[in-house]
Amino acid sequence: EGFSADPKDYTERAWQAFVDLVGLVEQHRPVAVETELLLRALLNQGSDGLAVRIFQKAGLDVPLLDADLNAFISHQPSQTGTRPEERQMGSVMLNVLSRSKSLKTQMQDDFISVEHVTLALAEEDSRFLRPFLQRHNSSP
Repeated sequence: EGFSADPKDYTERAWQAFVDLVGLVEQHRPVAVETELLLRALLNQGSDGLAVRIFQKAGLDVPLLDADLNAFISHQPSQTGTRPEERQMGSVMLNVLSRSKSLKTQMQDDFISVEHVTLALAEEDSRFLRPFLQRHNSSP
């Protein structure tokens, strides 16, 4: 099904996560843009952000999630010399974006929301979130 890079297809908060993602790519300089930075952007929206509220409602220890995510990001290889917009999206990120779009359709919503992106991360992020959930006996 692919994914959308059109801001009109997203809620304001969901699109803001992608805008913030660019700054995280500049800061961390990953070899490929992957899901851990998207999750970081969602968590950076704070306690009033929907992703944090979803994780809290699911009974997750959000400070532990935050700390583990920071450790994971800090151990990823980085690359210099390319601008953020020149970085390729990783395969897991593409899966998450595609799943976000299909969840919007499945839920009969008009826009891709933080809820869709968070659920897609829980289902498809084999890099960080799914293993974290499995280690801590949680499921999406």
